Amino acid sequence: MGFLHKDLTLFDKNKINEDVKKIIDSFEKSLSSLKSLPEEGGIEKESSLREEKGNEIPDKVFREKVFENAFKKNKDFLIAEKKSW
Repeated sequence: MGFLHKDLTLFDKNKINEDVKKIIDSFEKSLSSLKSLPEEGGIEKESSLREEKGNEIPDKVFREKVFENAFKKNKDFLIAEKKSW
């Protein structure tokens, strides 16, 4: 630990314990004063799945760009690396 480590005296340890107890007691008192916890807001969705689209005609420009940027390719296929990380 080096310079981050400091041996505490018994007085310091007791002082820290007292401070922690005060903080916990204060927090407990604050929580007990609440009648109920506030509701959490959120987004309600009917479904968590994406709708499948029909048989659309593939975008040739997109395909050309992907193949243009691909590092390895073979005619109609992209060649991906396996476990190279």
